[in-house]
Amino acid sequence: MAEFRTDRRLPAGIRRAVLVGIPLAVAAAALDRFAHLRQPLLLMLSVPLLVAVIVGLVRSSVADVLPAAPDMMPERGSPEYFVRLRHLERRLENGIRDQTEFDWSLRPLLVQLTADRLRYRHGILFRTQPVRAREIVGEELWQIMTPSPDVTFQPLDRRRLEALILQIERI
Repeated sequence: MAEFRTDRRLPAGIRRAVLVGIPLAVAAAALDRFAHLRQPLLLMLSVPLLVAVIVGLVRSSVADVLPAAPDMMPERGSPEYFVRLRHLERRLENGIRDQTEFDWSLRPLLVQLTADRLRYRHGILFRTQPVRAREIVGEELWQIMTPSPDVTFQPLDRRRLEALILQIERI
């Protein structure tokens, strides 16, 4: 069963909804006046604003449903299995050799693996609960997950990559 959690940024969601709702309310009131419908002004202003706020509340408080574990790997022994395995092997090799390849190919893979482990094992979304996620993953892995533009990241060697993968498995 999904756990109901509200986003800590709820006031920002409501604020954003109000900022969207006000122009909608003004547009509805202007349309009413130009079409000579003569609806009460309070009604024409409040309904679009209220709808926008309700939509904002719902979007800000949607339960984080953990998706079922995907069946991503094809059956062992099938040609597709070996193709995907070779593709992964190339990504790992290229990510170790080239910093650009690491940033474009290997880093997103490590981030996805870590985020999935955090979500499935601990029920933590690392973007909405960064403090707790950082405690669990450790500083080195956290720096890979959230790179800073002012910090240059040293390329990984095989041993360091293996250590990071083991660290991800322990999460």
